[in-house]
Amino acid sequence: IKRIFRAADQREVADLLNNKVVDEKNALNMCQSKVQQRKLAMRVYDAEFQFDRRKLTFYFTADHRINFNELVRDLFKHFKTRIWMC
Repeated sequence: IKRIFRAADQREVADLLNNKVVDEKNALNMCQSKVQQRKLAMRVYDAEFQFDRRKLTFYFTADHRINFNELVRDLFKHFKTRIWMC
């Protein structure tokens, strides 16, 4: 368990949330480009980091079952965090 030194002020919380939103947009763009490179028949429409950045969830739709194991490996190599596809 990490030690808490002090409570974050409002500016720090706003910065963290803003950085999280920007990082999620970048992750979404990265995932969409990887999907296009691999010519996967799926549409990735959202990305969400857990607050502690230990898990990155991508939300997608597809008409058929997709084998995206290689995509998840590529994303893990880039983001160095657990990847979930929902």
